[in-house]
Amino acid sequence: MRLPAIITRLVGLWILAGAFLKLLYGTPADLPDVILKLPLRAGLLLQLAIAVELLVGGLALLRPSRGWLPAKVLTGIFLVVLITQVVGGEESCGCFGTAVTISPLVMLIIDGIAFALLVLVRPWRLERDKGELPWALTALLLLGSLTLPWILDREATTEDVVTGGGSADAWIELDVASWRGQPLEETSLYPLLQPEQRLEEGVIILWSATCPVCAEHLENLALGELSHLLVLLELPVEAGDTSDVHVRSLPTGPGVQTSKLPAAKWFVTAPVHVEVKGGKVIKALEGDAVVERH
Repeated sequence: MRLPAIITRLVGLWILAGAFLKLLYGTPADLPDVILKLPLRAGLLLQLAIAVELLVGGLALLRPSRGWLPAKVLTGIFLVVLITQVVGGEESCGCFGTAVTISPLVMLIIDGIAFALLVLVRPWRLERDKGELPWALTALLLLGSLTLPWILDREATTEDVVTGGGSADAWIELDVASWRGQPLEETSLYPLLQPEQRLEEGVIILWSATCPVCAEHLENLALGELSHLLVLLELPVEAGDTSDVHVRSLPTGPGVQTSKLPAAKWFVTAPVHVEVKGGKVIKALEGDAVVERH
């Protein structure tokens, strides 16, 4: 086997390693911000990202004479994304899901070496060798791998979490924007509420103890006079999260109800501020937008 084929296959295996670890352990939170900004549901973006990596990595492994170019292009895209993460000061690149934490700078060096090798060994000179599978078998294997992100989908619903369904590695996406204008009972938030919390009018806040924006918003609520029912739902802190605790106190009073959400991997940007009137969600905000609008 010639050196260009060996290098291309090694890069393909590297890409496949990231794809399979994201498949088994990843959540949309591992995707770069530039990907999450695309106008598609976060769960679908994760599936598509894994599918692309499976396709490119598999082609590089099975047919290096044709797979070197897609592998080179994808590695180049990785480099651009990693540079933005390094500049943004992110701690983990999310390349391997939550299974392995690697800094963007370290991954930038590794992927940079892979990209450079794909240039230096000049794989475009490769011709099909005996180590490559026939196209029919290659296509069959690649098409089969493309179904894996949907077959092994670990996304759960809020109903699954409440009833104890879903796998131990399941994750839940809360599409906050979609709640606006909907009856509360038709949103994915409704199953998370206790019977006494399913209000006709009032405010529901989802917050995390390690969220500084949550602390600011909850302090502002505590300073004001409550003229409505207030439901406070605490998002669980994931095991191994060493972030500082920012929320030190909560609003109190006869109109305040508090509870904790089940332990799970929640994909949502805290805090979440939901206002309900006449049983319908009239406002649903998350993240910095919460304090910017109040």
